[in-house]
Amino acid sequence: MKLEYLTVESIKTGMKEVVTRFGDDAVLLKTIKEGSKYRLLIAHEDEKSASQRSALRETTPEQRLSSAVNDTPLTLAEIDLVTGERRVVLDPPKLTSASAQTIKAIVRDESSTARRSSKFDKLDQAILNDKREARLIRRLKSHPDYATLNEQFDMSGISSLFRQTLLAGLAGTAAEASLQEKTAEFIASKLPETHEIDLSQPLHFLAGGYGVGKTSLAFRMALQINALEPGRAIVINYSGDQDSSWTNAAIMGARLGVEVLPAGSAADLAELVRDNCATKLLLVDVSTYNENDIGALQASFDTAAFHLVAPSDACLNNLQRLSRAHAWTSLMITRLDSASFSWSIYQVLIESQIALSIGSRDPSLEASVVVVSPAQLRGLLDKVLGSIIEPEREIAVRSPSDKPRTTMERLDAVRRTAAMH
Repeated sequence: MKLEYLTVESIKTGMKEVVTRFGDDAVLLKTIKEGSKYRLLIAHEDEKSASQRSALRETTPEQRLSSAVNDTPLTLAEIDLVTGERRVVLDPPKLTSASAQTIKAIVRDESSTARRSSKFDKLDQAILNDKREARLIRRLKSHPDYATLNEQFDMSGISSLFRQTLLAGLAGTAAEASLQEKTAEFIASKLPETHEIDLSQPLHFLAGGYGVGKTSLAFRMALQINALEPGRAIVINYSGDQDSSWTNAAIMGARLGVEVLPAGSAADLAELVRDNCATKLLLVDVSTYNENDIGALQASFDTAAFHLVAPSDACLNNLQRLSRAHAWTSLMITRLDSASFSWSIYQVLIESQIALSIGSRDPSLEASVVVVSPAQLRGLLDKVLGSIIEPEREIAVRSPSDKPRTTMERLDAVRRTAAMH
């Protein structure tokens, strides 16, 4: 490839001279105006002989594309003519071949058809889905509980999408069956299973929006673990805003007798994990200030468990955003005792299928965490369905003679026993 300046009277005549001297493969890199003339910076392979240029012009783009005899590639100008693009050639030759014109038309028509087809396919499918759901819901309107259920939906702030999903799922319910009961059964059947917290895993991250209760949940977990194995669990306060965040965590740790360590950066966190992971169980409270670090943390600590913490009255948009942004080991639900239990938790759990694990229902820091199951969430639906469904017996009131089913329940039993002595 050679670079050469060419002084010309005008760009148009200059480009004709470039094609004459160097062929169609020459590329205009730069134009400089000097008085009434122009200097063109040209990139070219080499000047072609008159016979070479003449032979080249006698072949059409299609012939050169299909023929492997002369191994002459299509120029940018010729490709532009077929695809409809326009690049550096200002005055490309006319495309006279009927075959090439046909290729150009086919490319244009097929591209247009493909775009229209894709749009219409999606639209048709959406219309079909809407029509199917509309038919199912019309049949449901004759049920004696329909008006009451709809009123409860309106009062409880359910999203329109989740309402449609539930009503479509309830289609065909017999008149003698309770729609509220069937709603609870349908939701429970779609909820993910409970994932037991693996305490053999030494590193757990708790993350979520501002004020969801992840800090208090981390300390409650540490209390229960340390009741079984004193001093094993440590809370790490990971926050770029150490002034306020660390002060609150330090006060809470001193009050509860739980060791707390500050990490103001990813480097600080990595050092703490390296120094303590072999002998301790680390509960990392990820500040909302560092929410954008979660992806990087998951890449750095790829064997750790990452838990999304959300309150029972969570905002739908924020919870959906967090649930979709990262891969989560489990969803921990706080404020299970809230009187304003919302549909958002159910909708996000069904959409994301993030496993359930544990949660909290008592505002006291000394209160134990509880295992959250689909059956328990089904029982809590009475808060959003007008106290129609009797809630399941809660874990904390289980008889001392009952055998605990999970690690966290075993820790809870040890803690209750210790408190009695």
